[in-house]
Amino acid sequence: KENTIGEGKMEVGLGIHGEPGARTVDIAPVSAIVDILMEGILAGKRMAAESPHGYAVLINNLGGVPALEMGVFPQVLMKSRWASSLKLLIGPAPLCTSLDMNGMSLSLLRLSPELESYLVAPTAVRAWPGALAPVSSVPAKVCKIEDIMNNITASQDEAVKQLMTKVCKALIDSKQELDELDGKVGDADCGSTMASAGGKVLEAIEKLPLADPAATCRCLSSLTGRAMGGSSGVLLSIMFMGMATFLEASGKNSWSESGAKAFMSGLQAMMDAGGAGKGSRTMLDALVPAAEALVAGGGLAAAKTAAVQGAEATKLMPPLAGRSENVPESVWKGVTDPGAQAAVIVFSAIA
Repeated sequence: KENTIGEGKMEVGLGIHGEPGARTVDIAPVSAIVDILMEGILAGKRMAAESPHGYAVLINNLGGVPALEMGVFPQVLMKSRWASSLKLLIGPAPLCTSLDMNGMSLSLLRLSPELESYLVAPTAVRAWPGALAPVSSVPAKVCKIEDIMNNITASQDEAVKQLMTKVCKALIDSKQELDELDGKVGDADCGSTMASAGGKVLEAIEKLPLADPAATCRCLSSLTGRAMGGSSGVLLSIMFMGMATFLEASGKNSWSESGAKAFMSGLQAMMDAGGAGKGSRTMLDALVPAAEALVAGGGLAAAKTAAVQGAEATKLMPPLAGRSENVPESVWKGVTDPGAQAAVIVFSAIA
């Protein structure tokens, strides 16, 4: 047929096996196609009589139209000027087909109470899609979620600001290193993702409530969730929100009194959400030992040492989560997990 129909043209009223159509017209949008078909059907002598009970409409895929595209027809049909008379909808479905036939058909049946009862009756015929009363789609109600960053009051804590600045700059400077490392066992974007987060936090740092640890963690949750792509952004966002929740619940909203335990609580929230844990060959293999060192009172130097040891252990650790899980042992063995290495970079910057 492609040799007989000109480019940009379509046939109307063609036969099921590709027989020439009644006429050839310019390719038109679905709304115009619906108008052409409905006007053609209703202009026939057999449709001249009134139909007080309305019509059943069958939308048929002639065989070669993707289901996604066929789904457009009922939407357009039920917004057309004929919608009020269409009481039952059948399809879209491949009910009368020919191999590779790229087209669709509409059929109307004048309804009576008896015919309607037959059409909606249960049947064991698998190919029958059923006849349903059309229901207009209603947009789902979506809860408006306020961005935490829109309702904060900036405050200063110079020590916190310096630590955050060091971390962000270190991640930005390590972009190529982490991307190259991730290129060996993943999709080569770990550095780009971490650098994006670092840049976003630096950009917002003057607006952050740095004197309020819980509020700061909530802001970091929002920033990492928006700035970082993939699962790492979601998981770090969960971690910071878990930290904020702990700090608020503890009644001691202070880094010195609750910071280490809040960090561990945030990591637990991350593990609960993501399913990975220590020993899975992820960033957690460096972060969890670092948090344990902090909770034990070892300070940042001890946390750095623990993170380095944890990251080093991932070289021989079978992956149980993340991208590396799908990589052969010959590829990942001897390579540090990129997320764990990012954790080492963070603690090395502030230790």
